[in-house]
Amino acid sequence: MMTLPRQFALPLAALALALGLCAGCGSDPVGREIGEYHAAMSNLAVRNKVLADEFLTLAAKIHGSEADADAVAQTWQDRIVPLANELKAGVADIQPTAGELREIHSQVVSCWTERADAYTRLLAAFRSADAAGFNAALEKNQLSKAQEEAYFTSINNLLGAYDYHLFQHPG
Repeated sequence: MMTLPRQFALPLAALALALGLCAGCGSDPVGREIGEYHAAMSNLAVRNKVLADEFLTLAAKIHGSEADADAVAQTWQDRIVPLANELKAGVADIQPTAGELREIHSQVVSCWTERADAYTRLLAAFRSADAAGFNAALEKNQLSKAQEEAYFTSINNLLGAYDYHLFQHPG
């Protein structure tokens, strides 16, 4: 049996360790995507906060009777609906390939798509004084909100394993 000279033992051990670490990275599909995913979703979360702030500001004006119906509809059309559609498109553009990440991401794609649709329907119902349509769209929006909450719980459970966290409304 041939023995390895001592001078080669340490460098070979270091090489074996490095190769082992690289091989471990390659076998974790979520780990390969998680940093890029987190960065992309963090950017969208900032826009999501802007949407939430716009929505709350408008709701406060409506509740406080500070806005007339035309101004509310115009703000809804000019700010709320475009932001919701921007987020819908942005989240759909993110397409993770790792199975678990892709599955969780599909939740936010679904709920932000539903929210954009609900906001569009709310505007149409408001403008046409369709109380039943307004209530149906409001219910759809509440459902998408619950789905969004579930997504953030699920994604943060996954992200936590990689020392990341995604804030729903960063600020």
